[in-house]
Amino acid sequence: MRSNAPSSIPRPLQVFVGSLVHRRVSRTLYGQGTGRLPGSEAAILREEVWENVNALIAEARKSVPGEGPFWTLGGDGPMEVDTTLFGFIVSALICEASPVSGGIVRTYPALVDYAGRIRDRRKGLAAITLLMYPLNLLDVDEHIGVYF
Repeated sequence: MRSNAPSSIPRPLQVFVGSLVHRRVSRTLYGQGTGRLPGSEAAILREEVWENVNALIAEARKSVPGEGPFWTLGGDGPMEVDTTLFGFIVSALICEASPVSGGIVRTYPALVDYAGRIRDRRKGLAAITLLMYPLNLLDVDEHIGVYF
């Protein structure tokens, strides 16, 4: 991951900053309780979380006919939960640092379909973009691209 965001800073500084970030994230996870779980329990928790999110998305998908985007809690447009879920799903699919999460997400067609429909439809992308960036400064297609 050092070849991405921190690639413009010198390598020794990348290592130093990386260790600081790792330590801080580890401390936060420990404080939240998830960092205290053994590896096997963390894997079970990760699977259960994605399974429950998939069930929620699958139920929402049933309520919308056709191929357009659908929203997690129903309704005509996205809410903050849609922005959050879209971000988590896409990051799990494209993050090379955690291929396990990406593999789990890929086993749930409803999750991939949910993110794909939002990505594929300009209306859905515009709605998500407005929630994520109220000034619409970023072009979502340019930054997300086609990763799944």
